[in-house]
Amino acid sequence: MKNCLISVIIPAYNCEQHIERCIRSLMAQTHQQLEIIVVDDGASDQTPQICDSLAEEDCRITVHHQKNGGVSSARNAGLKRCHGEYISFMDSDDYAEPQMYELLLQTLFQHKTKVAMCEYLMEEDSSTRIAKISENTVTISSQQLMKDIFTYKYMGVLWNKLFRKDIFINNNIFFDESICFCEDILLLTKISAYCPQVALCKKPLYHYVIYPDSLCHGKMNLRKLSIIKAVDRIMAFCSENLPELLPYAKYFSITNKMTIYDNLVTLKQEEDYIEYIQQLKQDMTEIAKKSKFKTKIKIYTAIYFPKTYMKLKQVKSFVKAETNQEDQHENFTSDFMEQ
Repeated sequence: MKNCLISVIIPAYNCEQHIERCIRSLMAQTHQQLEIIVVDDGASDQTPQICDSLAEEDCRITVHHQKNGGVSSARNAGLKRCHGEYISFMDSDDYAEPQMYELLLQTLFQHKTKVAMCEYLMEEDSSTRIAKISENTVTISSQQLMKDIFTYKYMGVLWNKLFRKDIFINNNIFFDESICFCEDILLLTKISAYCPQVALCKKPLYHYVIYPDSLCHGKMNLRKLSIIKAVDRIMAFCSENLPELLPYAKYFSITNKMTIYDNLVTLKQEEDYIEYIQQLKQDMTEIAKKSKFKTKIKIYTAIYFPKTYMKLKQVKSFVKAETNQEDQHENFTSDFMEQ
């Protein structure tokens, strides 16, 4: 196990303030058999120079420079260049605990799975909280994990996971380069079709750092709107390969479309994205027609009273059920069972 090579892929774009901390957290790993692949995605700041300097310091680091193509393009470039038997992904503004890959590899071997995941620390505005995974089991089925992701129990992320490389190679799984948001959940959906179990390491080993000026915040743009294509492709894949996940995928799709629609309207971007708004409105209306009363009300509120919907969503009074959130998700997803 100590000799197992792990390839860690880091897309890097204009992250000069954080990239060194990220890479050095890998250089300090107790599992030293690492291949650290940094993909400079056309950065215009000092990111390329910092990465090249660190590569001179540690021979395990390779830096690939390319024109800006987005996070999916950068990760694919890393996948095509990796030599490890195991693969992981990191975001350039995050960092890892020194034992992260040693313990993930240990967990994966112990439970004989092809994927292992760990808990992580969410850091925002000097406050830190642990994002916990299941306390009662040591493994979780891939389909249950996707249900939990589609209903927002877990974040659908790549960076707290370790994958066997053959999942990607044997099944020709790569990132869709036309999608820059929700691309990770689309990829995890595909992986779940070929990997029945995920092993759980119940230690917070990854630091997910949230910055208010990050790419995920602010107004919509064409790259963010690629989430519409992502959720549609998730539904199409589930329909063909994982029909038992389809109601959950539909729930995930409609809730994301409702949020995007309301963001475009409340941020007064109608004129910039009128075609997207019309298509979203049409998609939501079709779902509402086939839904039960409570779900229908939610969707029509999102369409015709977006400011009200967004306020209610923020205080969670509109999302949570009278009993608990899991029951509410089950009720909402059951609306889509027969569609």
